[in-house]
Amino acid sequence: MLFAAAAVGTSHLVQSTRAGAAYGLTLGLLIVAVCFLKYPLFRFAADYAAATGESLVTGYGRRGRALVWLMFVAAAIEAVAAVAGVSLVTAGMARWLFNLQISDLATALTILCATALLVAIGRYRLLESFAGVFVVLFSMLILIATAASLPVMAEASGPLFAAFPMTTANLSFATAVAGWMPIGNTAAIMLSAWILARHASPGTATVAKARFDFNVGYLASTVLALCFLIMGATALHNQQITLPAGGAAYAATFVDMFATTVGDWSRSLVALAALAVMYSTLLAIVDGFPRMLENFLAELGWVNTTPESHRRNYLLLLAIVVLAAAGFLSFFLSSFTAFIDLVTIIGFIAAPVVALANYLVINGSNVPESARPGPALKLWSHCAVLALLVASLSFLYFRFVN
Repeated sequence: MLFAAAAVGTSHLVQSTRAGAAYGLTLGLLIVAVCFLKYPLFRFAADYAAATGESLVTGYGRRGRALVWLMFVAAAIEAVAAVAGVSLVTAGMARWLFNLQISDLATALTILCATALLVAIGRYRLLESFAGVFVVLFSMLILIATAASLPVMAEASGPLFAAFPMTTANLSFATAVAGWMPIGNTAAIMLSAWILARHASPGTATVAKARFDFNVGYLASTVLALCFLIMGATALHNQQITLPAGGAAYAATFVDMFATTVGDWSRSLVALAALAVMYSTLLAIVDGFPRMLENFLAELGWVNTTPESHRRNYLLLLAIVVLAAAGFLSFFLSSFTAFIDLVTIIGFIAAPVVALANYLVINGSNVPESARPGPALKLWSHCAVLALLVASLSFLYFRFVN
């Protein structure tokens, strides 16, 4: 539930919807392919934590301090950028739905601080309960909205699969869509931290259960990404409307265009689903990133790992993430989509490195043989790392050399 809550956010509501609005269903194959290639990357994180009782960061440490530093830098950048971006989109949806007469920045900061207070007080169990409610709610709403859009799509006069010329701009756009699909790469570390938090209750973090839970969340996030693509294609593509680059403006255009196409009855449904999607993501990552960063600092020997110090470390890192995200928002508020594109492109370029690191960790000598990947999954992982590497290098070549 937490993985699905964290995954179905900006990558779905913003990037998948933009892909559908711009090119219809054409980029659906890209979304499926990227989710397929990244599956081992996240699966190994779940297996490792459940099998060893260690964070994925500890596994990185077993492979050398350089790998810990590399992943720490990537995780810190993604933490601040993701919390800032998700806060801004959530604020836009909340402003539109509740007709709030305050700025995007003020709304985002208010929601962010309230969420930080909630996870600080409620801890893991309350977080898991909240995430479960939100995931069920937004999944039902999105599936209903998508089903309602299918008859409209069938009657559309324009092409459902638009041409996608391989220009530099289109390549950058496709890379931005793929970058956080279905979620940012460092969420694998959050996943391992959540499994360890759940392990506080005996018998709840076996490899089989962790793997089943992960598979359900991963499949749900992939299906919902395609749902947002369909919604964007139905409501916006044939009308040739470009989604604006601001939080509340984005929310208003998305909801209004969908209501115009499917029917005014869907306006509140779509808005509520979108808000539930974004707030569940914010709730999950505001908790997950401080946990993840604490694992890195502990591995680097900068903080104590005693039970008494864990709570203090968590609260301090939570405050740092919130403050850094607030500062980030102040600088990137006027270039919302450009900011999201930049961060997701960086995530796409880093994907092969994270995939290889997680493969090395799950095959470490400290992992029980029964929890290591079999021949088929190893081959899948090898092909995925190679494909992601070729894609990243190709993007860099065409973007900066050709």
